[in-house]
Amino acid sequence: MAGLSDKQELFCREYLKDFNATQAAIRAGYSEDTASQQGSRLLSNVKVSERLEKLSKALLEQIDDDILDNLKTLREIRETGEKDSDRIKSVELLMRYHGSFEKDNTQKSGNIQFVIQPEGEEPEIDG
Repeated sequence: MAGLSDKQELFCREYLKDFNATQAAIRAGYSEDTASQQGSRLLSNVKVSERLEKLSKALLEQIDDDILDNLKTLREIRETGEKDSDRIKSVELLMRYHGSFEKDNTQKSGNIQFVIQPEGEEPEIDG
């Protein structure tokens, strides 16, 4: 990016790994003795802040794309998976993603029941 040195650009990329300015400064090549001050100074630099914002947005877009791809794959497995165990696991992961489980792994209240019927078998109906 215009206006940033190579070290500043590297700092921005390193900072997004763990949001630790001191460690990012060290990894970008700044002295360990002054890394804390350099990290703080870099974060207050307008051009560095603008670059961090741009990189953050791009990273979030990539994460969103990856999540959507993963969800699509899980939906495909749910619909066309060869093994029942794979199909069941994909349903479980989709339910977790959509918040259908509490933190202790218990299912949230509701009357939703998923049954994956093996191909060619008729469903059993109670009553």
